[in-house]
Amino acid sequence: MTDRRQQAGAARLAALSIAGTVALAAALAVAMPTQAVAMPTQAVAAPTQALTPTPCDDNGGSRHVTRETALARARSWLSPKVPYSQQHCHRNQYGDYRMDCSGFLAMAWAIGGLGSDWWTGNLHLVTTPVARGSLTLGDALLRHTGDPAENHVALFVRWADSAQTMPVVIEQTGADSVEGTIERTWSSDKASVYTPVRYNGMVDADGISGGLGDVSGDGYADLLATKPDGTLHYYGNNINTNPDNRPYGDGRQIGTGWNGLNRIVSGDVSGDGYADVVGTKPDGTLWYYANNINTNPDNRPYTDGRQIGTGWTLFNRLTLGDVNGDGHADLVATKPDGTLWYYGNNINTNPDNRPYTDGRQIGTGWNQYNRIMAGDVTGDAHADLVATKPDGTLHYYGNNINTNPDNRPYTDGRQIGTGWNGFNRILIGDVTGDAHADLVATKPDGTLHYYGNNINTNPDNRPYTDGRQIGTGWNGFNRIF
Repeated sequence: MTDRRQQAGAARLAALSIAGTVALAAALAVAMPTQAVAMPTQAVAAPTQALTPTPCDDNGGSRHVTRETALARARSWLSPKVPYSQQHCHRNQYGDYRMDCSGFLAMAWAIGGLGSDWWTGNLHLVTTPVARGSLTLGDALLRHTGDPAENHVALFVRWADSAQTMPVVIEQTGADSVEGTIERTWSSDKASVYTPVRYNGMVDADGISGGLGDVSGDGYADLLATKPDGTLHYYGNNINTNPDNRPYGDGRQIGTGWNGLNRIVSGDVSGDGYADVVGTKPDGTLWYYANNINTNPDNRPYTDGRQIGTGWTLFNRLTLGDVNGDGHADLVATKPDGTLWYYGNNINTNPDNRPYTDGRQIGTGWNQYNRIMAGDVTGDAHADLVATKPDGTLHYYGNNINTNPDNRPYTDGRQIGTGWNGFNRILIGDVTGDAHADLVATKPDGTLHYYGNNINTNPDNRPYTDGRQIGTGWNGFNRIF
């Protein structure tokens, strides 16, 4: 489809007031609102189409959006097959957006502001170019040239071929004898003239936060990562031997087929001092991969997985950590309604050694946070919770399971930082081997950053105040854990 900006459209944009331009620039900075809005994981049938003249209504502030949510939002225009128009807006449960390709992308990505503010000529201000091989669900293919008839943008769904040349996209189109929202496969020739981009507010449901596990059993948190092609990569922690004490210098591929899991977290499930992997599939089944690094061929730690549960589509976030201090990683999860749930690890007593069978609610109101991760911040062998809000503030909940009513571990939190919305992924783990969990984070440009835990020496016992860059090129991975 072409994003056809004719002279009239250009004149209308040029006529925007200075105040409107400033407001738009502020929106394009993707400053996140102070309150997260929980998005459903499934598309809901759109109401009867309502056509209104542009400009469309204001959709509020921009939000972080997960890849699965972006897909659900995009597909909400598929069922009614919203027709293409540059002069009208379509309203459904996700907002009011102009009915052309860029309005469609703004809707899928939950970009705030007027639903008529966006076009192919300014989407670059809220996106970052990525390598073609790094394209994954929720990214986009963008083209903006001097010819309005050639401008277009489409949401990337998956590759149709193993060579990664023919993308499956969802797009709003008014050409090619098709009118409206469609999902189809592009030819390699068509795709080759488009730039792969990633929305700066995009977050991975399982990759935006989580724990770094000790894969090698040496007391230092290692790093695991997957690429969109499903390969699994391992970066051992060599902080004491690498130049400039950079912990993650050399990685190697240790597996394939990991794109079958939509969420992956790591932690010591078995209590043997080695980090295992737990993941979910889109059907809600829960899977466990025990760490057998010392016995598997080529020291590949994760070769055999088994199903250990069902029904986990009820939860939108998972994290592993030793909540009760028994040396076994427990599972903490949230539901879209903001309730917090705790599943104690009973691997040694449950039937078939399934670690997580019984859960209980331990809190409410956690949908105000867009990231939640479990790690031992204080060094007392009990996993605390660290969370961020969409406004970039960082919050800490100390683990008081032994003193709180009903043994609820996380009741009192406090703000310990700001500016964390500059990172698209944040992970927690003991990088230095001092029994205190540090933070490792990536920015959309692929740089990797390390924040050492200085809770005992920083003012007000704020653990994470000073960070430094420790790597580049991490935007080649779609998940880090």
